[in-house]
Amino acid sequence: MKEQKYEAGSYVINQGDYGNYFYIVLEGSLIAEKRDLEDPNSQPTQVFDYKEGAYFGELALLHDCKRQASVKAITKVTLACI
Repeated sequence: MKEQKYEAGSYVINQGDYGNYFYIVLEGSLIAEKRDLEDPNSQPTQVFDYKEGAYFGELALLHDCKRQASVKAITKVTLACI
């Protein structure tokens, strides 16, 4: 396990990428956004928000699939990466 920090506006994971970490929010807040990957002009839609104690990234690891959404830091965040 390691700790990572991200500035507000930074993307932690990107929809469509393969995953190699599971994340636990230690500090800060983030949002999950989804795009229609078949439409390059599509705008992201917020589908979830994360605060301290929340986690994300497990689906790509459990199912060996691509990330289903992008996760963006809204504030400065500190994450535990497993």
